[in-house]
Amino acid sequence: MNFPHLPEGDGTCAIAFDSSPELSTATIVWRTAIHRARYIEALSLANLINSSHPWPIAMIVPAKDLDAPGINPEDYVAVARLVHPGTLNDEQLHGFATAAIEAANILVRTMTEGLDLPIRDAGFPSLASPSGLGFTRDRVEKVFRARGLAEVPADNATQMLNLSFAGTPVDIPYGDPSTAHVRVIARVPMEPDAARLVDLCNRVNLNELSEPTGAAVCVIFRDDQWWAAAEFAAPCRAGLSDEQVDQAVRLGVVGAATQLRSVLHRI
Repeated sequence: MNFPHLPEGDGTCAIAFDSSPELSTATIVWRTAIHRARYIEALSLANLINSSHPWPIAMIVPAKDLDAPGINPEDYVAVARLVHPGTLNDEQLHGFATAAIEAANILVRTMTEGLDLPIRDAGFPSLASPSGLGFTRDRVEKVFRARGLAEVPADNATQMLNLSFAGTPVDIPYGDPSTAHVRVIARVPMEPDAARLVDLCNRVNLNELSEPTGAAVCVIFRDDQWWAAAEFAAPCRAGLSDEQVDQAVRLGVVGAATQLRSVLHRI
């Protein structure tokens, strides 16, 4: 796994950026050891981030997989991953860096509050975010028209496009142009052990660090049922090119559906 070097844990975050023609990423590592006895608690907090925020993807990583002097290799570290379709221009890079700082603060705040540790921020200042033409209904529908789908069912009340991929229902929220967002959700087919289920989701999310899809999977308890939900969400406040909108839709549909199936097939 490719991580930024971690000096001895000091409670702040390290952020590493990477880019490819397909997907740009930011990897955020909280420089704090999570004792192995608190692994399940940490898993539930990562699941909370993934279920209550569109981004980042949060996960709990074995410390032995990190270059982390001063942290017991038998303990764990909280990591978040942020994605953006395609390569970034200067304005998009600034917007992505801004979102990465926000993601770091979400990660640190959730973990410190949930584990009852001294509250602090991630160690970064806030940045003003640029604005641009983002992820809108018209632009997403244009992507599907180019693929021969003349009309995509929409629910104006929830501001979502509704379609299916390989038999899996897919929702594409369009109410927030600053986030490219694709969501798939399915009921867990049996009464699961909750701890095992969040551990399974975490293990699937860890694959993001070596083979990124841009999608996070989590579990939700709703209406007396357990659900598995997978979401691709990329901050795009500086706007997206037409090619990047196309990439976001394609990566989102395939990535979210793949992550969901990975969990459901292992239950």
